[in-house]
Amino acid sequence: MFTDKNNTQNSSDIEVASQEETPKKDDSQKSLSQEIKIEEVKAEGEVKEEPINEEVPKTSIKEITDENFQEKVLKSSKPFCLKFEADWCKPCKILTSMIEEISNELTDINFGAMNVESQPNTPTAFGIRALPTCILWVGGELKSTKLGMTKKSEFIKWIKENL
Repeated sequence: MFTDKNNTQNSSDIEVASQEETPKKDDSQKSLSQEIKIEEVKAEGEVKEEPINEEVPKTSIKEITDENFQEKVLKSSKPFCLKFEADWCKPCKILTSMIEEISNELTDINFGAMNVESQPNTPTAFGIRALPTCILWVGGELKSTKLGMTKKSEFIKWIKENL
C-alpha cells in the first residue's frame, strides 16, 4: 500500500486491497452458508420424498428352504420347478425375472427358488454343482434337471416336455 508523508493510506489502495480480500471471504461464506442452509433444510424436513404409486407385482416364486422343501416341493399338488441360486450369480438373477414371466403364463405349475449358500442341505442332497440349476418335480418325483441360463422359449419347452 502507498502512504504519503503524513502516514495516511491512499484510499484507492485500500479499495483494491479490500476488493481482493472480499471474494475469498465471500467464497468461504458461500460454502459455509450453503452448508448451513443444507443442514436447515434437513432439520426442517423440507426435503420430501414422495411415495411412488407403482404397484409392486406379487411374486409367484416361492422361497424354499431346507426346512420347507418336503412340504412345498415334494408334496406339492402341482408340478414344481425349483431354481437353485446364489446372490452373487448374475445368470440366476436374469433367470428369476424370466421365471416370473413364465409363472404368469403357466399357472398350473408352482415355481420356487432356493439359495444354495443359506440352504446348503437340499442342494447337496441333489448334487447341485452349477448355478443356476432348475429341477422339475412332478408328483414328488424328480423329472428333469436343467443347468445354466437359456431362452424363455427353450425353458417353457423343457417344462412342457417333462410334464
